[in-house]
Amino acid sequence: MRTFTQDWMQEAEKLLQQLPGVFAVRFLEDGDASTLEAIHILADTTRNAKQIVRDVQAALSAAYALDVDHRIISVAQLPVDPTAKKGNVGDDTPYTECRVKFCGLGYQDMPDRCAIQVTLQYNGAEYQGHAEGKPGRKWQDLLVAQATLNAVRTLMGGADVYSLMNVQRVQTGMIPLCVVLVQTLDDDALLTGAAVLDEHGLHGIVRATLDAINRNLNWRIGAHINERKRVHPITPREYHN
Repeated sequence: MRTFTQDWMQEAEKLLQQLPGVFAVRFLEDGDASTLEAIHILADTTRNAKQIVRDVQAALSAAYALDVDHRIISVAQLPVDPTAKKGNVGDDTPYTECRVKFCGLGYQDMPDRCAIQVTLQYNGAEYQGHAEGKPGRKWQDLLVAQATLNAVRTLMGGADVYSLMNVQRVQTGMIPLCVVLVQTLDDDALLTGAAVLDEHGLHGIVRATLDAINRNLNWRIGAHINERKRVHPITPREYHN
């Protein structure tokens, strides 16, 4: 019979903390170490709780041949890690302080077509995205957002991560805003962002697009850099008294 000792729980907690977006993990056993009563997960908001629960089940099954009932797994989600210590050198968390920034936009508005180029900057390097389509403000707004996502694709090494769903200009009182809706291609999560439209209206569309994806993108970049997306199974071991 498997015994859930403190050593086992500490090792399993470290395993689960390698899952994307997981900040902290705590196991609770029934007192005689024969049954797991609860698994508490503190995670970010980039993925929904059901996906995190499935990852927890898969990780424990792969590493320890342990089948866990989803009902004992509880997930609390926060936008940032409350346990993180800022300023630690060599911290291998999949989050990074460096964010993708907007640094340039060029466009050609011609009678029969519109061409947009957006330049983003990350960690001192520049990445460009292009989009072409119909003329007119409606299509121009969509092209700006698409060019922004194309620049992000360049940053991600050509990987398609996001799909543009909608771009909408709205008026709130005296302030014009742009609202952008984006969907992630791997897990169908909906991301939304907004920005004020100043005299450079197209710039606001770029910023709204980045506002929608920046937190999710920041995690993805950090996860890629730190090779934290994949769970490396630990050799299964039985724990006995």
